Formats: sequence, C-alpha cells, structure tokens
Amino acid sequence: MRKSLVITAALLLALALPAWSADVPAPEFMGLFAYDGVKLVKLDRAFSKTEEDNQGKTIVGFPANTTFTQVPAGVVFVAYHEQVELLEANIIGLKWQGIKMVDGQEFKTDNWELNMYVRDGEKIVRFNVSPVEGKDFTYKYVPDKPLEPGKYLFYFGRSLKDARTADQDKVFVFEVVK
Repeated sequence: MRKSLVITAALLLALALPAWSADVPAPEFMGLFAYDGVKLVKLDRAFSKTEEDNQGKTIVGFPANTTFTQVPAGVVFVAYHEQVELLEANIIGLKWQGIKMVDGQEFKTDNWELNMYVRDGEKIVRFNVSPVEGKDFTYKYVPDKPLEPGKYLFYFGRSLKDARTADQDKVFVFEVVK
C-alpha cells in the first residue's frame, strides 16, 4: 500500500511539472539560473543590508533599489557552483516593509535606507533538488508548483545570516511575472 502511494504521488508530481523540467541544460558559467523551457537566464547576486527599526530590532533585507531579474511562473532553477553546498537551498517570498515609524505610523518613502524588502515567512517555496546529468557541481531545483507573481529570495545555506556572511554568491533575488 505504501509503495503504491509513493508511486501515485510521484506520478501526480510529474504531471504537475512542466514537461521540459526533466531536460535542463547545464550552464556554461557558474551562477544561479532560471530555466523557462527555452533558455537559461542568469540571476543577479543580491546584496542584503541590515537596518535597525524603532524598537531596536535588527532587520535583514534588500534595499528598494535592488534589481530583481524577472522570470515566468513555471521556471526551474539551475545552479552551477563549485564552492556552494548546493543541496542546502531556500526559496522564500519577499515583502515590502517600512522600517522606520513616525508618530506610530509606518514612514512611507522610497528611500532605500528606511524601507526594504524583507523575508515573508508565509511564502516558503517547497522544491525538489537533483543533479544535472553530465555536469559536476550542477543541480536543478524544481518548485512543487508554479510560483505566484511576486518577489523572491533564493539563498544557499542553512540560514540567510550564514549565506550573507560567507559569500554574496550565495544570495539571489528574482521577480516572478505573469
């Protein structure tokens, strides 16, 4: 019975994924890429910052002037990097947050020093990871379902703090568009 449930779950997952997700090309250069079934698009590294809010809490985020690479909803991610433990990865949604308050109200401004994109704990993306055949140090990350439009963070490591302090080549942001 358990074996039939596993087979059924695997078949349902295969039906839900894009047909091309099994055949992902290997990148020629190191980095993180989004693959839409036609081409690989390299994601830019993200440089996070820390800011202290009015209550003295340190918040890690991404400035308002951060560039988000735009990708379609049904992408598969491909990573090629020799120095990263590629099996430990996280994809989390980002949300806009005002960091400073004035008279008890959020200070509305596009000033990147006062507002930034921060992790949205309600938008954690589940995915499967597997090696890309024929290419060392290369893995593909297939989300369980197409991502909803919005901004996302992809980082390697157990925590964002570890990824930030170790190497900026481990932190990336992107935007899913319709």
